[in-house]
Amino acid sequence: MSTSNSLLASPSKQHMKRRAKAVLAFIFKVGLGLVILFPVFVMASWSLRPDAELVQYGATLFPKTWTLEYYKWAFENLNLIRYIMNSFIQFFIIFAGHVILSSLAAYAFVFFKFKGAALIFTMILVAQVIPGEVTVIANYITIQKLGLIDTFAGLTLPSLVSGMSIFMLRQYFLTIPKELKEASELDGCGDVRFLLKILLPISVPTYASLAIYDFIGVYNSWFWPLLVTNSDDMRTVQIGLAQAMGGQVYDEYGRVLAAATVAVIPTIVVFVIGQEYLIRGMVSGSVKG
Repeated sequence: MSTSNSLLASPSKQHMKRRAKAVLAFIFKVGLGLVILFPVFVMASWSLRPDAELVQYGATLFPKTWTLEYYKWAFENLNLIRYIMNSFIQFFIIFAGHVILSSLAAYAFVFFKFKGAALIFTMILVAQVIPGEVTVIANYITIQKLGLIDTFAGLTLPSLVSGMSIFMLRQYFLTIPKELKEASELDGCGDVRFLLKILLPISVPTYASLAIYDFIGVYNSWFWPLLVTNSDDMRTVQIGLAQAMGGQVYDEYGRVLAAATVAVIPTIVVFVIGQEYLIRGMVSGSVKG
């Protein structure tokens, strides 16, 4: 009788342990998220209070007096919307290049057999170790000679091919059963049709994670946009804010915080919406190498 009771109690104890671990993991994730987002919350909170409260000793976490004057100033005096739109346009062009070129390269590495494939892929991976500063001068001279300074082509052309995106897509394509490719060939499906109609739809999580990876990299890029953009209408968000607020308003804390809050909102929204795809995409190709 005691043995049967212990057998009944054992699954219950295991269930309680799993539940306790899940609760602890959830609490840890929430706590970690709050720690990461706390500086953003403080930035937004300080941008919503008037000057007198900003310099007041012992300021509270939430504003005593709420105001949107700094945001009004930012949108009226800074080309914020244009800066953000330029960063989005730069991202869309680069991401489109990665989807097209990296998909074709990854498809060739996985489904085509040719001499030197392993060597070429190794060289692509080794190229990722080379710092970008090593090639920036050559890239700048090339863009300048092509007359692409202060254009979206100049902003995006050196980044259209990415070894990281080729690696991500190749790793995922390796998990696709070979039988699926063979069955499509028996049905008269060629390589282009197989890639567009079958492979791309089932690779959405990987492409979504690639999109988030590209967006964060492009949106936070600094050095290259600084080199190839001259006019205010072509500046990306990081360069535009630095150029616009690096002069007489550098000590106007409310204005700086308001502009920075507006600039950081797209990255937070994109990450929150796509975090599940980011994790799924990163681990989807980890089975085969």
